[in-house]
Amino acid sequence: MSQIETDNPALMAIREQRGLATKLGKKLGLSRSAVWMWKSVPPKHAVVVARALGMPVHMVCPSVFPAPKKAQKQKTTTRN
Repeated sequence: MSQIETDNPALMAIREQRGLATKLGKKLGLSRSAVWMWKSVPPKHAVVVARALGMPVHMVCPSVFPAPKKAQKQKTTTRN
């Protein structure tokens, strides 16, 4: 099988961890080949894939689930 380059950490994990595509396929009702051919994780499967990988959903499917914004520091003012 040819290697597909990706910058998506979820897809990299699926392709690198032996048996993971099969395991996810069974959970999702898909074949191992169907999971392997993903160019991106389908949004409808993102939550299940994120849980299986132990990753935040925004890393699995960033096009649909944006990364949470960092908490902004609140400025404190003192009143006299």
